[in-house]
Amino acid sequence: MPLRTVICRCCGLVYTNPRPSPEQYEEFYQKRYWGMYKRADVPDERFFQKRVRRITRFFQELRPWVAPGACVLDVGCGVGALLHLLSEHGATCVGIEPHEEHSRFARERTGAEVFAGTFEEAAGELRRRGARFDVVVFRHVLEHMTSPTRALKLARELLREEGVVFLETPNVMYPGQALGRFFQLAHPYNFSAKTMALLLRKCGFAPLEIRELDDWTPRERLQAVAQRAPAPEAIDFAHEGQDWREVVRRLRRHRWLYPLTLGSLRKKLAHLDRLLGRA
Repeated sequence: MPLRTVICRCCGLVYTNPRPSPEQYEEFYQKRYWGMYKRADVPDERFFQKRVRRITRFFQELRPWVAPGACVLDVGCGVGALLHLLSEHGATCVGIEPHEEHSRFARERTGAEVFAGTFEEAAGELRRRGARFDVVVFRHVLEHMTSPTRALKLARELLREEGVVFLETPNVMYPGQALGRFFQLAHPYNFSAKTMALLLRKCGFAPLEIRELDDWTPRERLQAVAQRAPAPEAIDFAHEGQDWREVVRRLRRHRWLYPLTLGSLRKKLAHLDRLLGRA
């Protein structure tokens, strides 16, 4: 798949340009994504348990922000692994998943309400009902959105007055893969801690915490918690934005150094385990 990745010289945001249309992305996630990227077009219990194990650390990081009895919306819930853990914690959960088979599995496996469709479609229905949430979760979902700005503004409308949005995305300043795999069709946007903070403020959130966390490689996960603010901020992107030269320097250095790191070897072994069906 041909792909061109560019960087904004004003704010430092890294993104795919040109991008497929929203309609093409919708069809991609409804029919092709899980089979192409996860080899799990039709999920089963074994795949569900693998996802639960994979998401447990994220759940522990999210848990302090979810009081027992809280109402949580999980955007891009997949097979419902996080819904399962949150329900055990005492939360009331709603999920959204565009892939029909995965949304059906999540609904049947967890008993939670799970919308099969896009976030925009589900958000419209939830607004009509007057639904409000204490926490909206985007775990490795916002970078998939055709408009992260629109997604966060919709999330803000669904939050209670002091509700929070909890985000995790890859960190473009510390890619956890070779660049040929890190930049991919499924991720039209690539955030740094600074561009994530600017986006949140622009969309009416006050960032409470933005962290760079380790996974297979150091600092590859970008995690943010932000509270619903009274109104969006006017951002001077030219002065407050990420220095695009710094991003380019880091990516160039990563291109040559990453193949020599232990993280690169660990990724190769993990990928081999997936191919062999052991992980």
